[in-house]
Amino acid sequence: MTDQPSGRGSRAHGQARQSDGGAGPAHEAFTIAQATDPEEAEALLAGVYLPNRLHLAPGETVDLNLTSVRFGTSTVGRLGYGRDVRLSTGEAQQFHFNVPLTGHAVSTSGARESLATVPGQGTAFPPGSPAQIEWSNDCVQMCLMVPRATLESELDQLLPGSATRPLVFESAMDLEASAGGSLDDWLRLVDRELDRPEGLAAHPLAGRNMERMLLDALLLSQPHNYHEQLHAPVRAAPARPIAQAVRILQDRADEPWSISTLALEVHLSVRAVQEGFQRHVGTPPMAYLRQVRLRRVHEELRRADPGSTTVGAVAMRWGFLHMSRFAAAYREAFGQAPSQTLSR
Repeated sequence: MTDQPSGRGSRAHGQARQSDGGAGPAHEAFTIAQATDPEEAEALLAGVYLPNRLHLAPGETVDLNLTSVRFGTSTVGRLGYGRDVRLSTGEAQQFHFNVPLTGHAVSTSGARESLATVPGQGTAFPPGSPAQIEWSNDCVQMCLMVPRATLESELDQLLPGSATRPLVFESAMDLEASAGGSLDDWLRLVDRELDRPEGLAAHPLAGRNMERMLLDALLLSQPHNYHEQLHAPVRAAPARPIAQAVRILQDRADEPWSISTLALEVHLSVRAVQEGFQRHVGTPPMAYLRQVRLRRVHEELRRADPGSTTVGAVAMRWGFLHMSRFAAAYREAFGQAPSQTLSR
């Protein structure tokens, strides 16, 4: 068995998880499930993440609670066992990242030293190595699973040249460090969305944006063997490809852009696009895209029928994931709340 989702579960309820890996509504990627029998708990986790074994005395039970969702090819879930447990896994074929939300965990992967983590910290598990994880009885972890090919493809787009060696992350993750802020923000947003099956995951554009935000946050904030290369100085970008990038964002603002996909579109490095926008446009590329999308939302709300749509539906359709931040940015841009525009 590999760590590809297989669709098995234990007393799952709510939305069924999409199990064929193909296209489909993002909300089908939800799993909400519980298990008390250890074997059922193992099967549930294997279906969502990877093969595993719980080390318990005969007759002992667990109180497993899992809520997970797939964004594109990546899986993120909130998992707790309700008791002290020791878990061993098979060899993962994907990257895994665990971040405690409560309690503490002690993790070992392959020949790496054991790593103790509490909220604000995390562990990066490389593909190809089995792992052992000890959970405290109050430990609930955010568990991320990202295919190697997905992360390394994103890395190729971020680098000035192609990657020539396998991607290797440092084991320890410090989300409270300034470099980890984007990943911490992403996890906080997803933690809220895991309680809303009809929220972001129900909107394809938002779901694709969520995955690209995750990939860039991991690659740009978590130290790895290409970290210095990603942050090396670059030459100034010519004005022509930056103007092309501006037109692309204006004409295709509804697509799930990230800085890496925009850089690929105009044949520049990520750093060159960032520097070029700052020099020629005066604002970062993703901030410029946000301005364009705000205008599109404003135009759509002005034309919309208040009885047949909502502010949230329009905002998510244009890729806005955090409603309170969207509302604040909208009010700053247009001098009124988006609900006022819609009602008029």
